[in-house]
Amino acid sequence: MIFRALEKSRERRFPNALALLAALKNLKQDLQSSRQDTVRGVGTPVTYSPGFTDSIAVLPFENVAGEANTEYLSEGIAESIIKSLSRVTTLRVVPRTTAFRYRRPGLDPVEAGRRLGVRAVLTGRLMERAGRLIIGAELIDCTEGLQLWGEKYDRNFGDVFAIEADMAQEIAGKLRLRLSPDEQNRLTRRLTESVEAYKLYLKAMYHASKWTPEGLQKGIELSRQAIEADPVYPVPYVGLGYIYLLLGYFGWVPPREALPRAKSAALKALEIEADYANAHVLLGVVALFFDWDWRQSENYLRTALRLAPNHAPCHWALGHWLLAMERYEDAIAAMKQAAQLDPLSAPMSLGLGYACYFARQYDKSLEAYQATIELEPSFVPAYIALPVLYAQKGRYQEAFATIDRFLGQDQFNDYNQIARARILAMAGRVDEARGLISQLGVRKGYPYIRAFTCAAVYSLLGEHEQALDLLEECYQERLSTLTFIAGQPEFDSLHGHPRFTDLLGRIGLAKAAGLSGSALSPTSVIATQ
Repeated sequence: MIFRALEKSRERRFPNALALLAALKNLKQDLQSSRQDTVRGVGTPVTYSPGFTDSIAVLPFENVAGEANTEYLSEGIAESIIKSLSRVTTLRVVPRTTAFRYRRPGLDPVEAGRRLGVRAVLTGRLMERAGRLIIGAELIDCTEGLQLWGEKYDRNFGDVFAIEADMAQEIAGKLRLRLSPDEQNRLTRRLTESVEAYKLYLKAMYHASKWTPEGLQKGIELSRQAIEADPVYPVPYVGLGYIYLLLGYFGWVPPREALPRAKSAALKALEIEADYANAHVLLGVVALFFDWDWRQSENYLRTALRLAPNHAPCHWALGHWLLAMERYEDAIAAMKQAAQLDPLSAPMSLGLGYACYFARQYDKSLEAYQATIELEPSFVPAYIALPVLYAQKGRYQEAFATIDRFLGQDQFNDYNQIARARILAMAGRVDEARGLISQLGVRKGYPYIRAFTCAAVYSLLGEHEQALDLLEECYQERLSTLTFIAGQPEFDSLHGHPRFTDLLGRIGLAKAAGLSGSALSPTSVIATQ
């Protein structure tokens, strides 16, 4: 910052004192965050220290024609630019989930940028017409409300890669970013030359991002088509793996079927692009949720953090690894970092709530859950978690009221009945809890998560053998949620039971296996900085 302030060229200096003040405030915030959110690695300290010198938000491009069949482009092109700019380590780029919440007609980009705490905002409009792509883009300085750069493109759709690369270079130039040769190369590097594969991938993620069984299935079909169009394009492999991960985690597809497919897709992506951070994250999560290979999971996640230290999902995934290791304060710090990097993401906010819940910090967990619902009022996982938290705090009436909000929706009826049974069991209303469980029954197979939640009810009721029978069924299906049972409060009554100890040992969880963070080999750590 000092060198920039002393530049001889007016164009390379801070434009005014307000811009310098904004940069100083960002630096102060980064330093404070670094001191507060230090996460201890297994053998080497890992400190979150972004070291940003500038910041930007890329908002979804407006679909001028308003045609539904081109809606995917408004998100997809903006996300591609986000990914390109994120390769510059000194530039803070607001993640997709947060930036895309500022998507509405007539939005003031300066106000959006100020709310997001960034210096600049990229906005744009686009339409596809007769094989041509028409884009208008503007880079706005939020400090002064001035346009730093603007351009209109009217080219064949086949030039989309050149357009995106041109935008990224223009943004880097106007923000006066000092790029290393490697960053300059990565900023404009193309991972495919196939426009068809690119379009199919964007469509796949557009549907998958809806997080519905139908949307995910459509995402699988389109990802496979993208791979057929360009078998050496690594991005759709990771997209396909991500979809299978979601399907397996939520029990919509048997975990033993879904998670190996996710792993295979991620490994194929790494064969093509060894330094693809998202592939390392996906493999780290599969190793954590399915293989229960803690060392391998950590290695993948540390590698991902080295490649993309400011990528929120990396920190979110590491937070879950730390939860499995029962290192709750470290997990909270990692989840905080993920939420800070992607502050309007409901999954990141919920992850912080989970970490606080496992740490028995129920008040802080409640704050995180409520913040999640404020961010995304329709985010169902928050409503599933919140009633149990209320019950842990003895606030049973509020727990039931929260459940009632979703009883009318058939697709969540089983979850709500089980949630109600959990609250009744925690409130000591044993007969009512048993009655609900018997009415529901535990159907084997889809969705597999049902057996796990019923096991929690039986554990709370003190009916340990029934609980352990169901947990054994979950183990045979290799259910992902078993990763965290060693520290989950609902299973506290099972600790010391020989069958539960044996189950923990077979999963390889830290305490049962005699492992602790300091006992793992320091050579398994890959430093993030």
